[in-house]
Amino acid sequence: MAMTNVKRWTHLDSLVADQGPLTLPYAVYTELAERLREAAGDKDPAQIRALAAQLEDLLVQASAGAEPEARRAARRDAASRSTASGHAFDLGQISFAHQFAADIAAKRADAGFEQLLASESLAPYVRALRADDLTGVELAEEIGHRPETVSRNLRKLREMGAVDYRREGTRLINFLTPATRDLAEQAGGRMMRTRLSPPVRAWARSEKREMPEFMRVAPTFAHELETVVTEKDAALADT
Repeated sequence: MAMTNVKRWTHLDSLVADQGPLTLPYAVYTELAERLREAAGDKDPAQIRALAAQLEDLLVQASAGAEPEARRAARRDAASRSTASGHAFDLGQISFAHQFAADIAAKRADAGFEQLLASESLAPYVRALRADDLTGVELAEEIGHRPETVSRNLRKLREMGAVDYRREGTRLINFLTPATRDLAEQAGGRMMRTRLSPPVRAWARSEKREMPEFMRVAPTFAHELETVVTEKDAALADT
């Protein structure tokens, strides 16, 4: 499968070249589960296609260097099902499927997040990320919080499984996990927000940067505008 203009996992290519396709460290498969999850959550299908193409190349290389019995097991040859190689192949399949499922489950929103959805300090993040996937800097500009405050709240949301991120070069793009997006969609009303086109959002952010700092945040009568989590929020989180 030939793919052009896609970014390959270069570290995997290097390991295969140095160690061969059949002696990769176990940590590679842990990272593979993470990359598959990220690619599956990416809006651009080219990312998952690129990873699939790279894995197809790896399968071809590994098959060429494997013992005939192992190749038969990988092809699910009927005669191999009761052999040691067939059993080892099945165990590997189950092990990776479990690893992949566990990685996804660890990123799902927990039950308490539905109550925190209405919190004054966290709801703006959900609303902003429901409209678009954003970097931390873009989030800070969008909701009017300081970058350090955004970083702390994003860390909390990630720990809750409400928000995740993917890499695009040196940028980390934050997005809602599927469970959180479903909750936000169901909430309606308060969580609803008109989705602007990318050029309009880029223009709005550039205009906002030109404003004096005191005009970048909506007026509020709150004593502490940037409280990370209020006492009421914390109480909700403990219920």
